[in-house]
Amino acid sequence: MSAMDVDSENTNKPVNATTSSAVQLLLHPIVLMNISDHITRMSYLSQDHGSSSHQKVIGALLGTHKGRALEISSSFEMVLRSDTALHTDLLTRKAAAMKKVFPDLDVVGWYTIGASIQPSDHAVHRTMCELFDTALFMLVDSVITKSRSLPITIFEGDLRIVDNTPTIVFTQSPFHIETQEAERIAVDHISHVQAGSIADSSGTSQFVTQLRNLHSSISMLSSRMQVISQFMEATANKKIELDHNLVRQVANLRHSLPAVNSQSFRQEFNGEFNDNLMIGYLAAITAGCSTSHEVIDKIRVFGDSSSRKVPRSGF
Repeated sequence: MSAMDVDSENTNKPVNATTSSAVQLLLHPIVLMNISDHITRMSYLSQDHGSSSHQKVIGALLGTHKGRALEISSSFEMVLRSDTALHTDLLTRKAAAMKKVFPDLDVVGWYTIGASIQPSDHAVHRTMCELFDTALFMLVDSVITKSRSLPITIFEGDLRIVDNTPTIVFTQSPFHIETQEAERIAVDHISHVQAGSIADSSGTSQFVTQLRNLHSSISMLSSRMQVISQFMEATANKKIELDHNLVRQVANLRHSLPAVNSQSFRQEFNGEFNDNLMIGYLAAITAGCSTSHEVIDKIRVFGDSSSRKVPRSGF
């Protein structure tokens, strides 16, 4: 297994690491989607506001330990005060807020972009280890290539004594992609839906196709039920001649339907209805939180640019 070393005072130099990772790393696709969105937004801000407002793409990784397996399930963004100093107060507050929402997830590492480990990554990793006792470092290469492999490398950072100098040694660790049913549906939906109207028949995901088929089936059933209802109403009002054969078929159809007017059915129906309402409510809360974070980011960027342009006057 290869390893890369970052000295606390010197530049990068390779170190031979003979130890192998004893932890199985499982990476969820939602983390890759979050990081990709983070890189896209920061690239847009850099192009829109110029190089003076450029900020490094950096964030924390959230996960859980399950025996010898470590699942990286989510992530959130971090802010740097300088090239090597984290905004620790904001980081600890955000980690505490994430812990309240996801009590099973802990900060297990951090990520940034680049083709190789830089000396500035050493200070950031040391700070993360002091705050959260984490050892994982994910390096994402944001340069688009024709390679079909993921441009992601995960390292485990260990503090060792090399030439009588405390040195952090980054050992590359293998990882596997772990997906759940909801993540597979979301990834498939995002990878197929085009920018524009979801109702467009081109470029839709399998999930949207299934919803359309279900909608067509329900619409057809509803129209046929209306025809039967109109027929029975016209027969009862003697607007049309009584057809015993059709009435018997309607009666057989009615008797073949399960009895749904029961206490167990009402409980199950109310429970499923409340669950759907709760999902809609949580989706609205998530959308509101996302909008709030975007507004906060814009205010922070505007404040940083204003503080650089307006000099402070002394007393």
